[in-house]
Amino acid sequence: MAPAGEALGEGGPHLIAGAVCFPSHWSLREKIGRPLVAVHGPVPLYAERLARPVDRLMTELKPGRLVERMNWGVTDDAHLFRPAGHGRTAPNPTITPHNAGVALFLRVERQTLSRIATGDVLFTIRVYVTKLHEAVASAAAAARLAAAIRVLPPEIGRYKSIVPFREAVLAWLDARAAAG
Repeated sequence: MAPAGEALGEGGPHLIAGAVCFPSHWSLREKIGRPLVAVHGPVPLYAERLARPVDRLMTELKPGRLVERMNWGVTDDAHLFRPAGHGRTAPNPTITPHNAGVALFLRVERQTLSRIATGDVLFTIRVYVTKLHEAVASAAAAARLAAAIRVLPPEIGRYKSIVPFREAVLAWLDARAAAG
């Protein structure tokens, strides 16, 4: 888990502390001390769509309230420790519609926010990595994930590094959805 405090300052809440065991393409060293909008600078559409609501959530979060969200990605690497790698676009010819279910992984982060006694906000991340064919065990789940990938704005698909195997994973998911 990655605890982090937040302090109000110029530019909104700031990341003031943290412990990161399994980063998903980021480095605490590069983010510490920065306002959240800068921490999320590489995230497409964050500044335009999410910065103000997230800053508001961080400043208005009440003690005793837990906010939870899930973040997901599909990856060709099962390692938990992933400090680099956003934005891969080079095709991965080893991933095909026939092997995508066993060659790819669903990486999910359970993220929580809660206000602690100091007044700071504790942010935690728990990472789960599961073989795609195990995570997508039903036709309905395959259809939902295929739909989610299809509606990703292109810049988000690039950021999540889905581009190298997008067509192969969609073909695999579609076949799984149709078989159900």
